[in-house]
Amino acid sequence: MPKITALLHSSNNGQQIARALDSLQVCDELMVIDHASADETPDVARKHGASVKPATPGVEDGAYIVDAANDWILCLLPNEALAQTLQRSHSDWKAAEFDAAVGFAMGIRQETNSGWKTCPRNASC
Repeated sequence: MPKITALLHSSNNGQQIARALDSLQVCDELMVIDHASADETPDVARKHGASVKPATPGVEDGAYIVDAANDWILCLLPNEALAQTLQRSHSDWKAAEFDAAVGFAMGIRQETNSGWKTCPRNASC
């Protein structure tokens, strides 16, 4: 079964990132690239099982995948979270005896000032 690394870029998202990382516990590795946070973001990320790497100025966000332990990468924003249905599907998929996967459909939620909203399918939030 392919292993998945969750990758989040963050800057001063200490109050949001915990929910995102909690929803990503089904992944095999959690990586947070910290862009000079002045709040508790790195500590919160580590408490939720993520490795934290400081961002390097001038380096493209996508370049950090070279630090991932796995070939499959799932990128989220710190104010997004996997829907519970996707978390369950991922757990079921990992437990199954499949050699390959053809594709995925994901339910994504985004945190807004008025609470969490489910993003429409096939559209960005």
